Amino acid sequence: METPLNSSYTEPDFKSSPHIIKVLSDQVITLKEENAMLHSEIAALKARLNKDSHNSSKPPSSDGLKKKVVHLRKPSGKKPGGQPGHQGHTLRYEGPVDHTVYYLPESVCGCGLPYEVTSSHTH
Repeated sequence: METPLNSSYTEPDFKSSPHIIKVLSDQVITLKEENAMLHSEIAALKARLNKDSHNSSKPPSSDGLKKKVVHLRKPSGKKPGGQPGHQGHTLRYEGPVDHTVYYLPESVCGCGLPYEVTSSHTH
């Protein structure tokens, strides 16, 4: 059982008491051992966290959301969209529609029924 240390010891108390020095020395040794054990445990946990499918035998599905993103395109430095000074292209408006032409196949569909333009038969 460890001897409790009193914070009111003075320097002469330490010089005259080899028992207190021995207790403190034992505590330092115990704390150093515990510190070394905790450092090795932290290193092992960090190593486990850093493993993924690229550096271990884990499957890629276990990588989760921390998968590495590979960007193959190099940034051009331009903003997205049309650049200033670029002449746009669009379809010309030809006016209102005057009639509609439906082009239907002349054969049967995959289900074996003929194609019909009705509300009851949809494909």
